[in-house]
Amino acid sequence: MFMSLSVASNGLIMDSFLLQETEHTLEDVGRTVYALHMEVESLDMTVKDWAAWNATYLYITGQNPGFIEAELGDSTIANIRMDMVFLFHSDLSLAFAKVMDVENGMENHELELFIESISINAGLFQTSDRDSRTAGLMSTTMGALLFSSRPIQDSSRAMPTNGTLLMGRFLNSSAAERLSNAMFIDVSLHPLNGLADQDCVNALDVMLAEGVATHVATLDENTVAGYAILNDFTGAPLLVLRIKAPRTIYQHGLDAYYYFQIFLLAVMVVMGIVTMVILETMMLRRMSQLSTEVNLIGLDPDHAARVQVTGNDEMSNLASNINSMLDLRGRYETQQVDLNSRLNMKVAELENYKRLTVNRELRMEELKTEMRSMKAGGDRIGD
Repeated sequence: MFMSLSVASNGLIMDSFLLQETEHTLEDVGRTVYALHMEVESLDMTVKDWAAWNATYLYITGQNPGFIEAELGDSTIANIRMDMVFLFHSDLSLAFAKVMDVENGMENHELELFIESISINAGLFQTSDRDSRTAGLMSTTMGALLFSSRPIQDSSRAMPTNGTLLMGRFLNSSAAERLSNAMFIDVSLHPLNGLADQDCVNALDVMLAEGVATHVATLDENTVAGYAILNDFTGAPLLVLRIKAPRTIYQHGLDAYYYFQIFLLAVMVVMGIVTMVILETMMLRRMSQLSTEVNLIGLDPDHAARVQVTGNDEMSNLASNINSMLDLRGRYETQQVDLNSRLNMKVAELENYKRLTVNRELRMEELKTEMRSMKAGGDRIGD
């Protein structure tokens, strides 16, 4: 019974904690994806401020040639935490481009190739709608990019829009580390192109096969991982986001199961003791007492005593049945005594009758003898 309850409780308890672990991990994945979304919104607010600024508008129209040196120096770009800044004319020609290694304060050596790849796709970011934007993730020659682009306009919004401002931050290991520190979990970002980690490959296969955007898997006894597919601004899958966390909830489940086993074992021991006490009190002791009373009745020649009947259970029913049997036996013995008495009387009567009969026959023989003697004496007198 203990093993059956142990197996059943293992399924119930651990399944519950595994479900909680999955839900908690999915919540962490959702919080991390939301943090990236808020990163896009924060970046877009910066782009919105710079794009709707008279100094930027005058530069793109050729009226503020000192704008770059005064406003978009390396220190300024580093302060607003941007890895790249692009300014395009309305004809999509490149007005200005700057790509920075913000952490090290150095220009990126792959600048030309990167600028060319962005410039080719400039048409994707251009719009004439003052309030429109293009923002999200983008694949580049230097890796995934978090970006936002808005049309350049004057602060009063009185003049027509002119050109496009594009700013972005690379989703590299530094970005993942910032996310990890902000979310208090281990966050990593893996490009789909050249996905190397096997657990990410397996998670991606599951998510694509099931048509879901998130997935949870256990890496080992101590680590659980959550995954999410991050799409680029066109809706195409670009990255696999992975979070790793200690299996705290699972360990709590193991602890709960362990303590439940101890509790269950203690309950079984107590139940066993209580059962033995009940058996001793309600059954075994009463059975022994009943046996003793029956033996004493058996030693009584008259069998007049009866067993004690207490309670209203099987033992009391047995005691009542024994008393009924003794009553029946007593009535039978009384009938036997009566029958024996009557039989003895009949035997005595028969013996008495037999004696009378024998005496009568003897008397008849005596009379016959006397008569023969009297007859013989008369014959002699006549002669």
